[in-house]
Amino acid sequence: MIGKHYILTGATGDLGESIIRALDKHGAYVSIIVRNKEKANMLQTKYKNIIDVHILDMNDITQINQFSLNKKNKYDGVINNAGLGYFKSNENHTHEEIKEIYNINLVNLILLLNKITPFLKRGGSVVNISSISSKVTTPYASHYAASKAALSSFTNSYRLEREDLHVLTVNPGPFESQFHVKADPTGTFQDLTNHIQINIEQLGEQIIEGIIKKKTEINNPRWMDFGLRIYQLAPRTFEQLFKKAFLSKKI
Repeated sequence: MIGKHYILTGATGDLGESIIRALDKHGAYVSIIVRNKEKANMLQTKYKNIIDVHILDMNDITQINQFSLNKKNKYDGVINNAGLGYFKSNENHTHEEIKEIYNINLVNLILLLNKITPFLKRGGSVVNISSISSKVTTPYASHYAASKAALSSFTNSYRLEREDLHVLTVNPGPFESQFHVKADPTGTFQDLTNHIQINIEQLGEQIIEGIIKKKTEINNPRWMDFGLRIYQLAPRTFEQLFKKAFLSKKI
């Protein structure tokens, strides 16, 4: 991986920084796509493997349409890490929040990907960060989970369509992140999941190893993925038996 060059969205988040560090550890460079120019400057100061910065609001379709890369550049992959959600009932989501979730987690991600793929080398990697929530009924985060389920479905289809590329789906469980601050300002979900949260550094390293080994899917933690495989055998029964656990995002 030494000398390879990747594009990363959602670079200012906790997982984004972990991915930057993991890339640096393996001798790889990164171009980041971020919304906040001030945070981008801080990242460039902090990490020397950041080659360049693209300022882009993933919720702005005009900016997506205007996005362009240097025609002379070819990249070894793109890691789509940008995402957000809100832990509230369907009715309590505003119209703008619903559009924002699907735009950032799915629609605009795909549109931006279509802008980037012509600049990828043959065999380059497309990594989409989905969620373990995409595999399970998730009340009080229905739009977040639905957007991630759609992203996972799209990624699996895209893998078969683009045999010239390496396509990887990453489904992480809960990890310590600023994502939860916005999704649940009360801190309730953060407290409930504190004992099972994934180590962010290990997750970043696992994603880079997934690129190196050309994996097609990463599910972390494994015990949660195994439990969800059993859940799929009788999901409605499990929803009744473990109703309290399913309502963990109810604020």
